[in-house]
Parts: sequence; structure tokens; C-alpha cells
Amino acid sequence: MTIQLALIGEKISRSRMPKLQMYLAQMRGIDLHYELIDVDGQSDFVLADALHRLKELGYHGANITQPFKQQAWQLVHASQPSDNQLGAYNTLTFNHTNSGLFGTSTDRSGFVSAYQRRLGYHPPGRVLLAGAGGVGRSIAFGLAELGVDLLCIYDSHLAQAEDLAATLPHISCLVVRSEEEFISLAPHVDGLVNCTPKGMYYLPESVFPCSAIGTQQWVFDAVYTPLETEFIKHSQRAGLAIISGFDLWIHQGLDAFEVFTDTRVEVSDELMNETLHWL
Repeated sequence: MTIQLALIGEKISRSRMPKLQMYLAQMRGIDLHYELIDVDGQSDFVLADALHRLKELGYHGANITQPFKQQAWQLVHASQPSDNQLGAYNTLTFNHTNSGLFGTSTDRSGFVSAYQRRLGYHPPGRVLLAGAGGVGRSIAFGLAELGVDLLCIYDSHLAQAEDLAATLPHISCLVVRSEEEFISLAPHVDGLVNCTPKGMYYLPESVFPCSAIGTQQWVFDAVYTPLETEFIKHSQRAGLAIISGFDLWIHQGLDAFEVFTDTRVEVSDELMNETLHWL
């Protein structure tokens, strides 16, 4: 039986997630089909209706990307205990024996794996996070799992930053209330994290000004199209440790594959090198 999957989001025509999932399936001898559903420009798109149609067509599940991860959270009936307060999901599976919809965030688990692969078990320290939306929430929970000392959260929508901080009472959080405060804080933290769309091929500027980069120890950029964003280029020139959007992409993709197929594929240098050429 073919496992049918899809990725739903806006401006995802360049995504290589279908290629990754089908490549992993081929490695494990699994019959799998994965398609893109790019709803860019569809003002009447309703995620719940789209998921209902996929379930009716016999799909096994779907990945969800920007800007629908928080909407996906509202639709899920069951989740992993570790995700109960997350507020955003990127991986959904259908239960065809009832009306259930299972959700999880492989962004969270994938980020933790990517961080540990690049930086080992060194704690994140003080971190400035830009973007408290779908991926930002998952990365924040990942940073909490890694033992962040202080998480400074900035979002152009202040209420979104405040809401994320409120869901993380078990760690020290600071809500950054202005762009000026955001820029002034950047040189005084250990890690810079971009979870905004800034850096994408259609929005190429850096969320962190060049002048604010260099005193930190490490950075992470959730963007992977292009691979080298302005933020990453500035950070490389400053000699900082880099966790790239590609690192997140491959690790969360492997975790999603396991959710969809019950089959684990471990990350390896060979797999990283092969898939890097696709992007």
C-alpha cells in the first residue's frame, strides 16, 4: 500500500521535502508518494477543509509549514505529552478508524538534534530569539529542553511574544518590547536565533543587523532557501558556530519520516552530503 503524504504551506514551490521523504522511503523499501500543496495567493484557503479532503482521499498525513503551524495546533485531537503546551504543529497524521488527528512538532525535536550535532551538549546560554510564530515556538521549546539560561523573545507582534513567554514558565524569559531593545540586546547574548521569514529568497534581508553580530558564540537560522542567508554570511565572517536551516530541515525531515512510517533513518555524513546538493 502506498503511503500518501503532502506538504501544505505558502511559497513552498522550492521545497525539497518531497524529494527527501521519497528518497528515505526508497532507502527503506517503502512505497511512498509525497506532494506539495502550495496555497500562495489562495485567500479562501481553509486548512481544516484541506485536511478533511486529504483524509477522505486516503492520505496518511501531512507536513504543515508557514503560515499554518499554529492553525494546525487548533485542529489536533491527540499529541505527544512533550508537545502539550507547544501551540504549533508541523507534522500531522490521520486516524482512519475515527475522526482523530495526531500532531507533533518535528521542528522541536529536529532542532534539538541539529543543535547537539553541531554544538554537542554545551548549553545554549542566553539566547535572543526573533520570531515567536509557528517555528519560533518549536525552537523555543527546543531551547528549553537544551537548558537555555535566558530566552529573550522578540516578535513584531508583541502579543505573540508575550503568549510564547507565558507558555514557558519553567525557564527564564524576557519579552523584548521594541526593535531598539532587540538590537541593543543582541551583542550581550550567547546565541542569536532567526525564526522569521527574513532571509528567504523573497525577503532577503537579515533580521539581525551586521553591526550586532560577532560577540556571540553561536547562531541559528531557520531559513534554508537560500542556504547562505545574509545572517549566516555575517555570522560566518565573525567566526561564530553555525546551525543552519539545512541542519533543521534534514533532522526534522528524518523525524517526520519516522512519524509517518514507523521507520528510523539515522543522520550520517553521507546522507547530509547527498541531500545538501539538492538545495
